[in-house]
Amino acid sequence: MMRIEVHSIKFHLEAMRDETGATGVDALSGGSWAAVRRQAANDGPFAFPEPPAGVPARLQRIVGTASVCTSASQETVHLLGVAVHRRCPVANMVEESGCVLDIRWVAVP
Repeated sequence: MMRIEVHSIKFHLEAMRDETGATGVDALSGGSWAAVRRQAANDGPFAFPEPPAGVPARLQRIVGTASVCTSASQETVHLLGVAVHRRCPVANMVEESGCVLDIRWVAVP
């Protein structure tokens, strides 16, 4: 079992998703959520539009850096990241959804 003294971890993350899958509105063809709401206000009761087939309503990719404030080596911090990635229930749930996690773990003195 690995033991490492960690003073803090700061995450700097960016998530990417296809807005079409989340809103059901194709932004590339000039659509927007506001336009859909305006149209619904003029035509009657509002209904969420269906996303186009094959466009998931989830994050596609999360990228970033986990800066670990520690006296441990970079190799040890990398191993910590591997262990967290394997054991974290949130990371597992995110990956099971089909999202790619690309988190770089960096030792910071």
